[in-house]
Amino acid sequence: MHPLAIPAGVLGQVWRDGRKQARLAKFLTRSDAEIVSHSEMRLPSISVASSAELMTQLDPRTEVIGVDEAQFFDPGIVEVCQRIADQGKRVIVAGLDKDFRGAPFGPIPTLMAVAEEPRVKELLGIPDNYAIAAVVPIGKPAKQVSKLTRRPVAELATRERFDGEPFGA
Repeated sequence: MHPLAIPAGVLGQVWRDGRKQARLAKFLTRSDAEIVSHSEMRLPSISVASSAELMTQLDPRTEVIGVDEAQFFDPGIVEVCQRIADQGKRVIVAGLDKDFRGAPFGPIPTLMAVAEEPRVKELLGIPDNYAIAAVVPIGKPAKQVSKLTRRPVAELATRERFDGEPFGA
């Protein structure tokens, strides 16, 4: 299970405000035995650390499989999701497709190509007896994503509130 990442400055600002503390603590509630929504709806779940473990933990009676934070899984998650889907089960995968630099992130681009293979074949006129091994875009984006730059913590951190006085003051 991968930890939830929240900048320490945000937690420091919110924990000092008692009213916000309870709301954020509710948001941060995590469980290895269930999925918990923001409205406190709960469903049983299991946490796995690898695609191989997902296959070994899969209960044959399960009809819907959800994979969260898929960008952190090993490349085997692509085959595992395909095998599960081929069994007639619904597979829902969530994950980031690009990292902070805009580069492909983990197995997500491959998962997207596999999930959309029938539409890609139709769009490109690829016969059914061929499989798509990769989809490689050629060219550059119409709009280039700007590169993120780091700023000193003193420019970003504030006291007590988001719009409070600068932390370095």
